Amino acid sequence: MALVGSLAGCGGDDGTPTETATEEPEPESPSPPESTTAPGTTTAPGNTTTTVTEAPTTTTMGTPTESPTATPIPGPDEYLEYVSNYDGTIADETGKSSVTVDVGTGDGFRFSPPAIRISTGTTITWEWTGQGGGHNVVAEDGTFDSGATQTSGTFEYTFENAGRHPYYCSPHRSFGMKGYVIVEE
Repeated sequence: MALVGSLAGCGGDDGTPTETATEEPEPESPSPPESTTAPGTTTAPGNTTTTVTEAPTTTTMGTPTESPTATPIPGPDEYLEYVSNYDGTIADETGKSSVTVDVGTGDGFRFSPPAIRISTGTTITWEWTGQGGGHNVVAEDGTFDSGATQTSGTFEYTFENAGRHPYYCSPHRSFGMKGYVIVEE
């Protein structure tokens, strides 16, 4: 159903404003109207007519109208901007087969080191310190996830491919409990 209305500044000789609105039935055919009046179109001095209609949609089967775009991975400086123990230093642990990252350091809501550079094939072991309550380790892109929060224990993940992996503790993300792994060939 289309709604057509007009508003006039003065309706008659006495200067009283008038307002009219009428409902017009939709055309029975499913085709879009031949023409519509755009909102705000002036039809006469002091009168405005507005027509509200559903915009026609065009769908082409099997052809996407937009190409999906990958979300760019932020660099460590951007991702760790508000992480209190990140000073721009990326711990270089390339060439090692195994590396440990502490979970719950500092005020209990930090990873240490917060940013680390490793080689492909390296296993990182996240080790809980018991500080700051329950934590977990979750990659932004879903590559790894330690599961439910815990207060002790370890979580291991082996990085087989080069890439950048920002990650966080889901209950303490807003506290700045985030980390970053850079994996090089």
